[in-house]
Amino acid sequence: DDLIKNLEKMKAKQEKSAVKEAELKAAKRVRVSTLVDETMPGKSAEELLALYDGKEDQLIKNLEKMNSKKLVKDKANKQQSVRQLVDETNPGKSAEELLAMYDGKEDDLIKNLTKMKAKQEKATELNAIKQQSVRALVDETNPGKSAEELLAMYDDKEDDLIKNLEKMKAKQEKSAVKEAELKAAKRVRVSTLVDETMPGKSAEELLALYDGKEDQLIKNLEKMNSKKLVKDKANKQQSVRQLVDETNPGKSAEELLAMYDGKEDDLIKNLTKMKTKQDKQTDKVDEAKAAKRASITALVAETSPGKSAEELLAAYDGKEDELIKNLTKMKTKQDAKIKKQKHAEIISLVESTNPGKSAEELIAAYDGKEDELIKNLTKMKSKKDLKASGKKSVTIAPDATGNGSDKDARRRMVEALVAETNPGKSADDLLKAYEGREEELVTHLKKLKKSKRNVV
Repeated sequence: DDLIKNLEKMKAKQEKSAVKEAELKAAKRVRVSTLVDETMPGKSAEELLALYDGKEDQLIKNLEKMNSKKLVKDKANKQQSVRQLVDETNPGKSAEELLAMYDGKEDDLIKNLTKMKAKQEKATELNAIKQQSVRALVDETNPGKSAEELLAMYDDKEDDLIKNLEKMKAKQEKSAVKEAELKAAKRVRVSTLVDETMPGKSAEELLALYDGKEDQLIKNLEKMNSKKLVKDKANKQQSVRQLVDETNPGKSAEELLAMYDGKEDDLIKNLTKMKTKQDKQTDKVDEAKAAKRASITALVAETSPGKSAEELLAAYDGKEDELIKNLTKMKTKQDAKIKKQKHAEIISLVESTNPGKSAEELIAAYDGKEDELIKNLTKMKSKKDLKASGKKSVTIAPDATGNGSDKDARRRMVEALVAETNPGKSADDLLKAYEGREEELVTHLKKLKKSKRNVV
């Protein structure tokens, strides 16, 4: 435990060191990428990092030098821009005075001078724009005088003129908008009623037929809709009754319909949600039961309790957990018994083979891998038996009956199948019990092997 604790501490330190190194390298990569964006050296950050792998500090130093040169060049360009803007705007101070005042803040100076230039240009354009606005407004409003007459009357008061013309335009537009909105509202109402009543013609066709008589059209459609609503309400009440029968919410359909009068859609929505939840709960119960059936089927296949899974499920209907518990106990006992039998077989094989370690040592070394140990010891025993009988090859000469070769081949097959299936008895015990019926034994072991594979 102390060793593991110390090694885990060492591992944690190494991982922490590796993380710090990775973070430092990542920071350098970010710095390189930033400098490459600023300096544009002609190669991408990835290309430079690949060239300077392990020398990132040198790369950063070189890029920072390049960036310093670029900053000097940029400053010269900014000073030239300032001089040009001073010539265009005449701000009241010379370019050199302003550059001295804004040393290191040339961007702010350029921004301020650019704003000043924009304002000056805007002032020059403003009068022309105002005159153009007046002409456009006169064309739109028809005030009774020409644009030139009004501009002459409102010389130096163009803002007042524009304001008056815009008020006139706003009144005219408001009146037109109200008329358009009223017509649009009627079209929407007609469209809604057509969707609800389905009179046999589209909203566009009806509006074309009733152009200028939209109020009469709406009146006719509303009458038609009232009749449809009565029919729809009856259908909704029928839906509620059906949902109440399916969900049993604790109140009758008539009680719920009285409570939700006029809100049948909400009632249907709530009952539908309730039905969905109930269906989900039913599905969950079915899934849990199916999972238990699968577990029971697997346990029956493993334990062979004397009854089929279906018989047991019928006998324990509603008590599947108890059945699983019982079968699990049975499996645990069988596993312990099989393990005990395997240990006995190992002890027997160790006594026959003398592999150099005691049975207890081998059982401890192969805990959980007893099948592998039995297989190895069985092979060792086979070799030892062959050697003891003076055989030098796997081929066995036939005996006086001519069946020696077949018998030994069947023996090897039985030993191999016993190693794979662990039937609870050794190959020698089984061969002795099935003497003269070796073919029958092989058939049984093959079936056992197949059934175990299917269970897995």
